[in-house]
Amino acid sequence: MVEAFVPQTHKPGAEAEVDFGDVTVRLAGELVTCYLFAYRLSYSGKAVHRIFASAGQEAFFEGHVHALSVAIASNESFSGWTKTFTDPRLCAAIVDRLTFGGNIIETGTDSYRLATTRARAEQQLATG
Repeated sequence: MVEAFVPQTHKPGAEAEVDFGDVTVRLAGELVTCYLFAYRLSYSGKAVHRIFASAGQEAFFEGHVHALSVAIASNESFSGWTKTFTDPRLCAAIVDRLTFGGNIIETGTDSYRLATTRARAEQQLATG
């Protein structure tokens, strides 16, 4: 048998994996089945988890809103989020949930992390 591995590369902030899983928790002394929302960024491996009473659409959206609080601090404008959330309706719903009643601050500058990531990528290209 031959083992083979295919290396995967992901751009920062470009992709994420999302899923629900059943978990059993003890609430008020009783075992209850709940649903663990798991959101993992493919590039950094950063993960966000929340437990919900259901795995329905509301929980799915709320899980994204909670997980994407870090994405709001990115340099990607809302119009560019369709690169990550390729379903336009899902993207519009997430942006709508995030912006409703929220405060948006645009600095117009690149973040330190973005500048560092770009410099590191350029250096890797130059050194091969």
